Amino acid sequence: MSERACIVLPMSTERPGEHRDDEIDGGDRIELVSDGENILVVGADRGIVQRALDAYGLMKGASEVGLERLSPMIQVGASLAQEATKAAGGFGMWLKVTPESAKAIQDAGLIDTGVKGVKYAMVGVPGKVQSWVSVETGVGASPTNPAVLAGAAGVLAQAARQREVAQLKALLETIDGKLDAALRNQRDELLGDLEGIEDELREAFVIRDREGRADEIAWSKVQGESSAIKKTLRKALRRLGGLAEDLESKKRLKDISVSIPAIQGEAECWLSVVVRCFQLQDQMAVLEVDRVLEIDPGNVNNRRLSLEEFRDEHRAQVFETASELIRRMDAAATRADRQGIWHKNKALAAVQAIDVTKKSITGLVKSIGVELALDVIRSTDWKEAFKSKEHLKAAGKEAGITALKGLGAAAVTVVALVVSKDKVGDLLGGKGSSA
Repeated sequence: MSERACIVLPMSTERPGEHRDDEIDGGDRIELVSDGENILVVGADRGIVQRALDAYGLMKGASEVGLERLSPMIQVGASLAQEATKAAGGFGMWLKVTPESAKAIQDAGLIDTGVKGVKYAMVGVPGKVQSWVSVETGVGASPTNPAVLAGAAGVLAQAARQREVAQLKALLETIDGKLDAALRNQRDELLGDLEGIEDELREAFVIRDREGRADEIAWSKVQGESSAIKKTLRKALRRLGGLAEDLESKKRLKDISVSIPAIQGEAECWLSVVVRCFQLQDQMAVLEVDRVLEIDPGNVNNRRLSLEEFRDEHRAQVFETASELIRRMDAAATRADRQGIWHKNKALAAVQAIDVTKKSITGLVKSIGVELALDVIRSTDWKEAFKSKEHLKAAGKEAGITALKGLGAAAVTVVALVVSKDKVGDLLGGKGSSA
């Protein structure tokens, strides 16, 4: 994002420099607060905020957020507090920072605020032309007081976590429909320790939604339960790691082919537990920020940053385990492909099945913010396999020959010595083996 002090969000071809701050109708000002991952758009009413988002095609991805939680930090002269929380008359919407939303607001010139990780801009629409222009410029411009900005960042974090909770819920329902009864039983057994926490969180959010905040009683229901969530997360990751170890022991094409469907099912099972743990941690974080906003509002940004740090640590654990499983799957795909001289069709099917499983795993971990590099292992063309020493060696080993040396027709001749005449005909005809 731009670091310029001049804050301009153009909506037409008008030159922003042609307008003056005194042309701005105060009711048409909107304010932007960003923590780098999320954006809070605040205005005096719903209409002005939606107008700004509609202009850039961002309404679809926006969610309304409650600004009443900023009330403890209202101070005289604080712009964001005055505009957004006065008598709960302000209106705010949350956006995730994506390439699209980042591009749309890049000219807003979000500036550093002095509050760690938080940037701010104020923009407005003049009454005589259709373009957004700066309403706060210059070195001396003070966007709002640090406490309100920190509180706004806390509200952003809550909105992001709540959106993720809803998305993960839908994902878990999809996974549940794919698991067979045996895997569901294994998953439910692992999640058993979290049943009480789920109930307490549900009750705490009923109180929060009805009363607008998580009071001491609501927070006491779940306080100290995070250790059980972490314990379950570690168990699920160990199970996932065990799949990688099991796959490493599969050397024969037949064993690889049989194991892949089972590995996909189990990987989805254990990753569903991981996703559930992240979902519960999101809910815990929302309540924790609520409590800090109420009892220690000046510390809310530090707590927000701490919660993000803890989350990144858990993501790193998932990344390490899932990456190792993907690496082992790539190795298994390579082993399967090298056995394609004798078993062309089965080798191809095994490589394709592994590719599907890898995509499933990477998609699941992406839902919790973990990005995995995905290398595609392509099946070697059957005729090209006869030019590969690795493929010839694997074929020779299976046929009882220590190694096959040489290339092309010479190699085919050696292979022919250990198979029937009919089999050689199939090989030379490119049909491969159906066995």
